[in-house]
Amino acid sequence: MKRGLLISAAVAALLWGCGSTQPLQRFDDALDIRPDRQFHYETAPCICDETGTNRRDGRTLRGTVLEMLIRSQRDTSGTMRQDTFFVFLSRCAAQRRECIELIPVGDVVLPARERAMVRNQYDNKNRVRSYNTVTGIPEIRDVPVRTAGCDCDRLDVALQLPSWRLSCPERSCSWYFVELRAIPGLFTYTDWRDRSTAEERSTFAAEIAAGFRFGVTANMLRREGAKPCDNEPTLEEETALALRTDYCYRWGIGLAFTTGTRAYNMFAATPPQDYNRPTLALHVRYNFDRTLACMRPFVYAQLGTAIDRLTMNLWRFSLSLDQDKERRVAELDSIIADCGLQIPGLNLVVPNYSLRMNASAPPLTFGIGAGVELPLGSWADLGIDIGYRSLGIGDELIYDGTAIPQGRRIGLWRLRVGLTF
Repeated sequence: MKRGLLISAAVAALLWGCGSTQPLQRFDDALDIRPDRQFHYETAPCICDETGTNRRDGRTLRGTVLEMLIRSQRDTSGTMRQDTFFVFLSRCAAQRRECIELIPVGDVVLPARERAMVRNQYDNKNRVRSYNTVTGIPEIRDVPVRTAGCDCDRLDVALQLPSWRLSCPERSCSWYFVELRAIPGLFTYTDWRDRSTAEERSTFAAEIAAGFRFGVTANMLRREGAKPCDNEPTLEEETALALRTDYCYRWGIGLAFTTGTRAYNMFAATPPQDYNRPTLALHVRYNFDRTLACMRPFVYAQLGTAIDRLTMNLWRFSLSLDQDKERRVAELDSIIADCGLQIPGLNLVVPNYSLRMNASAPPLTFGIGAGVELPLGSWADLGIDIGYRSLGIGDELIYDGTAIPQGRRIGLWRLRVGLTF
């Protein structure tokens, strides 16, 4: 048993490679050991300076809980497992690394696990009680939480505390969301100045999306004291879940408005005619669980339409099918077929081009994207994502005094950066 405690102390010293220059602060904490594990703790790794012996009561360990440590390692089968410990220093032990103990959380009766008690971001697993107070009522305090593993010089733990801790800001999402995104012109897209001249363009755009959140996560249920499923998870699984400190809904659905994307009317008689093509789209997003780097990955999809004048004219024509314009479209398609595209002033260079087909297709806009969000606090995230959008727009061809709508598509790669509330 003594050998096992020394090994634990050595592991603690190894894991405490990152340190700060803050002095070690002592507390009068108490760890209540489960009855079936008490005999393992009847001998401390170091002699008590007051009693001159290392014998102690294994039912309640009195001293300072320095932190809660979460350590990931592979077992003999190669499977990654996660263990959680209290890093403990006995009350009258010297401040030396060999006196540090790793107490598995599974061996301890946690004092703040009652269902009626308000949960903190770690589901109260890092709360320990005081040994005693003047009133006889134990006090509760939260100890810091740390994950094992960092590359830095070893420092003597006798005068130092670990400084690298898993401390992700807590994020509490409301039932609605608002996204504010800037879309810098980092990617180019192919536009047509006229019916025969292509141009690579890039423009700055901006987007705002707003809507409702839904789909409660398991972490949100646990904060409210409810079980998210029928099977009770292990203590390590519960701890890993609570450490995400991310109380945000899975889904969001709303509307997104984008402005700043510009495109020519390629059928203009006196080019170039440049138009801003704002879009309005259904916006759906899905959040994944937070990663160890405190970031929350997400994906989104959009479906909508440009709302500029030319695109709206195309929508009206594709839905109402104006008879006069239908007749002129059929006439032009007949001329194109007979003359092999050699129409003065038209100069269509696309083989098998059909004005009727391009005038009747609804100019839907759709896109997808993926990114991550980093919490700035409980109220907002900093988000960055990359995605692709197929922008459907309308152009306008003037033939015999009649404006004939035509549709086409522009492929856009978009990097969005901004805030999510």
